[in-house]
Amino acid sequence: MQIQSSAFSQSRKIVPAPRLPGSKELVLPEEPTPRLERPVLVVPGGNSRPWGLPAVLHYLCHGGENTYGGSIRSDKLQDFAETHSQHGGNVFALEYTRHLGGVEENSHELTAVIEAILKNTGATEIDVVAECKGALETRFHLQENGDGIRNLVQLVPPNRGMNVAGDLASMVAEVSVALDLGLKKIGYFEVSPDTLDTFRDMRTDLGLGWNPTLQRMNQPEGLAKEKKALHSNTILMGTHNRTLGIPTRHLAGDGMVTPWSAHQEGARHFGFTGSRSDHGRLSTHPQALEKMREALLNDGRTVADNHFLSDFQSPANMGASLALQAASLAGKGVALHSAFTGQALGPLGLGFVAATGLNAGRDLLHYTLDAKSSPSGLKRGFQAAASVGSLAGVAAALTGHPVASAALLGASQLVGVLAG
Repeated sequence: MQIQSSAFSQSRKIVPAPRLPGSKELVLPEEPTPRLERPVLVVPGGNSRPWGLPAVLHYLCHGGENTYGGSIRSDKLQDFAETHSQHGGNVFALEYTRHLGGVEENSHELTAVIEAILKNTGATEIDVVAECKGALETRFHLQENGDGIRNLVQLVPPNRGMNVAGDLASMVAEVSVALDLGLKKIGYFEVSPDTLDTFRDMRTDLGLGWNPTLQRMNQPEGLAKEKKALHSNTILMGTHNRTLGIPTRHLAGDGMVTPWSAHQEGARHFGFTGSRSDHGRLSTHPQALEKMREALLNDGRTVADNHFLSDFQSPANMGASLALQAASLAGKGVALHSAFTGQALGPLGLGFVAATGLNAGRDLLHYTLDAKSSPSGLKRGFQAAASVGSLAGVAAALTGHPVASAALLGASQLVGVLAG
């Protein structure tokens, strides 16, 4: 018997059981998660580590009936097969061979990993939790392959790009590479010739061809394929952080992605506030994690609670809002220039200043009438004060008091930025 045992151990490589990754921001559920009906694959975003999203993995596996099956790479599927045959598992993390590859490139790796999970677990479908860029890659898989996923939970997905942040990052990255400026990173993202596809895929999609990848994915026929392939689509996002610190409600979101961009027709949307609602930390937000678990445990059915969102801007309205915001900033610049040079405002300058007033008035109505416009009454008060200051500055400019106008507009801009 000892000889047989020895021969068996030599013919089969013994691999250690996968261990849940550690993190400083783990969130544990109040009650362990019951056994999930289908395997779950966690797909990381562009700022991922090899182990994916640890808070999500712990929330699903800690102290309950679900087992972490390890991190899976498309170029090491045999390793996954051996690990799963010995230890099992029903919650997995995807590890890209090049996590800053383009959306289309990485979606092919995702497809291979999904097929491997189905083959090794015997399941006919899986559920997917995907963050940021990983959500785009999951959507690309659905449009190209159309099967294998039943319920999708998207965390902070830039479905129409990263708005201002993505556009600026893309331009800076391309200039840095073209001129060999040596810039190493922008935020979470490395800058190099082979990561430019990632930056391009993060640009805003307003249907103007600026982002061909997202423009293609957001066409009606592509969206119809996703809707047909999925049983449910749940989107979780931050709603009250300012994109790049710009103080306007039109760019409120998680600091990088606005609700307008995260929105997808046919999905159920939920917005969250608080210190963990920014783009890089929503996967550690307790209420967002609980909503994710609710979707996975109930076959995509979710309660329309106080986090439920139903009102989103159209692309045309968002484009108009961004244009008004740009004109408003130009108006403040023109007013400051007039104050320092003593030059009178011309017709164009007066038009920009008027746009500043229009934008401030619209924001003031929003902050005054909408109790959900910010997470606290104090913060909403500061935002309203910034709008009032802008209106006063515009009035001063239009009545021939450039110095007072500059002071009021500068102060209002500062208050708005500090209010976030």
